[in-house]
Amino acid sequence: MSSSYFYSNGKITHGCTNRNYRNSSSCEFTLIPIGATWIKIVFDPDSFDIKSGDWIRIYDGYDANGTLLGEYYNGELPPDTIEGGSDIFVHFWSDAVATGAGFKLTYYSDGTLWPISSEDIEQDNISIYPNPNSGNFTLEMTRAGFRKAELEIYSTLGQKVSSRGIYPINGAISETIEMDGLPEGIYYLRLITNKNTYSKTIILE
Repeated sequence: MSSSYFYSNGKITHGCTNRNYRNSSSCEFTLIPIGATWIKIVFDPDSFDIKSGDWIRIYDGYDANGTLLGEYYNGELPPDTIEGGSDIFVHFWSDAVATGAGFKLTYYSDGTLWPISSEDIEQDNISIYPNPNSGNFTLEMTRAGFRKAELEIYSTLGQKVSSRGIYPINGAISETIEMDGLPEGIYYLRLITNKNTYSKTIILE
């Protein structure tokens, strides 16, 4: 499982509700708040339960190629606050032996985009291809349970670079999106409906 977060603040858990995390899990979370120069992570100490052999790693950077800030489990608890730069990569991994209650973390930043709802949803039935791309891509969504959505694309500085209405046909979306003329880099796509806001990351190269 891989998810991206680009609001200025938010919360992350291991993905299970009222039960232990699964064996043989690998979950990745990329914190890339729009306009941020720093990010701080705080774990809830009362909810931290990662068994020996499992771990959560925090990297200062967009992926695991960044600087490792720490690897934590019940035998090596995280500090009160973990601070990084404009991007932080979180990787949770579990083996096939024991499982625990997992973790809950809150992140804060000096980013410019504040949530309009409790959380964006990283939706599995939304696909963007090709990604990375050179400025043109296709957005597809199955099981679109709405009549209209607003598509917004933001730069890492929080600038809205594109906006348009999206109208599903027969309950599905298949739209060609053109972003010609924009510089290479990371962009954030938001699909806003009357019920939810869905998010995806786009890479132009």
